[in-house]
Amino acid sequence: MSTDREELDPHIASKHPEMLPTPPRTADAEYPVGRYYTLLDVSPGASHDAILQAARRARIAAHPDRHYRSGLSDQTWAEIVNRAKEVGQAADVLSDVYQRIDYDHDVEYGQRE
Repeated sequence: MSTDREELDPHIASKHPEMLPTPPRTADAEYPVGRYYTLLDVSPGASHDAILQAARRARIAAHPDRHYRSGLSDQTWAEIVNRAKEVGQAADVLSDVYQRIDYDHDVEYGQRE
């Protein structure tokens, strides 16, 4: 039998998704899709492992070191850096079980986009 502490531990919850407080959403459910999911190119019903994999892929693709600075205007460079920051924030929120639940709730009720 699991204790309350185990149910609240995000490391245990990530290995045992059935312990999440809300059931995972299916891809065909009619929920609003938040911007973080589109930044990482995953569906709201994606598994935790799929989100981690997509987050790693998106962080690598958006990293400023992947783009050469020479020949770019300062505005373009600033857009690249801002995109990398947004992708990093999306990856941080969606890869944490409890922050993802809060984010989904906020998107569903229109408190976030």
